[in-house]
Amino acid sequence: TLLYLIAGLLRPKTGMVTLNGMETAKRQPGMLQELFFVPEEFSLPETTLDEYVKVNLPFYPNFSQELLDSCLQQFELSRDLNLRELSMGQKKKVYMSFALATNTRILLMDRYPKLRDEGLGQQLEALIARRWEEWKASRAAKRELLAKLGLGAPSRRKSAIGSQKKRLRK
Repeated sequence: TLLYLIAGLLRPKTGMVTLNGMETAKRQPGMLQELFFVPEEFSLPETTLDEYVKVNLPFYPNFSQELLDSCLQQFELSRDLNLRELSMGQKKKVYMSFALATNTRILLMDRYPKLRDEGLGQQLEALIARRWEEWKASRAAKRELLAKLGLGAPSRRKSAIGSQKKRLRK
């Protein structure tokens, strides 16, 4: 229930659930493009993977085709798939590949232990671990760049920006 509340798929009886300052029940595009929810059970449309990606791409501005291809390769699947012809295990691999490729800041997975029981666990954990390492590396590179610009820590950023504004006014 909590995951469904966070994703905005259920509404609380009282109060509200917020995510990054947005009420989840309103399901605003700004929130939805930063969140992907993998339910325990799902169905995929009768289409090709390429068409599925094309239709859903506008909803996820950070989508990475490169990451999708990498995930599919890890699961030993190709891109030229017809979704209706896949086994349930293959559908889960494709769906998880798509979920990771959305590059959302928040990825919610319902019944993750069940995925592990079905043999997807080790492959999925390897993909998530690799993605986590890439994210940490990009954060470290960003911090290094900010430090070289003299804008390292947030408090230093504010003071550096403030002193730049003072110089500009003079």
